[in-house]
Amino acid sequence: EDGATRVFINTKGKNKWVFSQEFLDFMEYLTNTTDEVAEKTESCRIKRIHEQVKRIRLSEKMGVKYMQLWEEKAYIREEGLEQGLAEGRDKHLINIICKKLAKALIPASIKSIGSKAFASAPALKTVTIKTTRLNAKTIGTGAFQKIHSKAVIKVPSKKLKAYKSLLIKRGITNKKQKITKY
Repeated sequence: EDGATRVFINTKGKNKWVFSQEFLDFMEYLTNTTDEVAEKTESCRIKRIHEQVKRIRLSEKMGVKYMQLWEEKAYIREEGLEQGLAEGRDKHLINIICKKLAKALIPASIKSIGSKAFASAPALKTVTIKTTRLNAKTIGTGAFQKIHSKAVIKVPSKKLKAYKSLLIKRGITNKKQKITKY
């Protein structure tokens, strides 16, 4: 606790009778910061605030700072959009590959499988897991969700019992899907 009281204010609230006229005028000013709104109020505070706002708006130095900030935000948005589009194309490509993927080999060198790594790969019928390093922390949630309904997952014989339990928790739920040793 920092001792602060947090108040959430909606400038379009319905229970106006609870607040002072100065507060309501200030909410209107925040919503619509114009000379007309500032002139309409009887509050000296709001009028002083408006004079400061006008002075700042007319200041060339502040205008430059504002434009720099605006341009910076525009560049960030543009970069984010480009990054998002690239990410979207990558995900789309991954989805296409997953839909057509029929076999997967997870080599002995692999230490983990990410969440939903093979999720929604309806054609994935055969998965061979060579690694013996997997456990509940290294196989992500839903890693094998929605793979082929008759998929066969082949695992090292010494890990059959452990992997069977683990893979069921990670998406192998259909009774026709089999987890066998190789």
